[in-house]
Amino acid sequence: MLLGNLLLCPPLTEKVLIRTRLIESDKSRLVVEGVMLDRAGRRIKSVVWMDFTYISQLKRAPDQAPGNLDAALPPGGTAWGV
Repeated sequence: MLLGNLLLCPPLTEKVLIRTRLIESDKSRLVVEGVMLDRAGRRIKSVVWMDFTYISQLKRAPDQAPGNLDAALPPGGTAWGV
């Protein structure tokens, strides 16, 4: 069975829980996973992986960030009720 067959988009007004976690990080890149669950947090509705790369405006190319990219993220990920 394909994973895509198991995931359902919720209706626009449905309350959901969104959890994120940091998968990987280095000096110029963050990879974050986001999971949308039903309100009870039991059934997966959607999954997304986001890859953020620091781009230097001076070099106009990927570069090392001037600080710690993941310093602003809370340890252990986040969870929001939407």
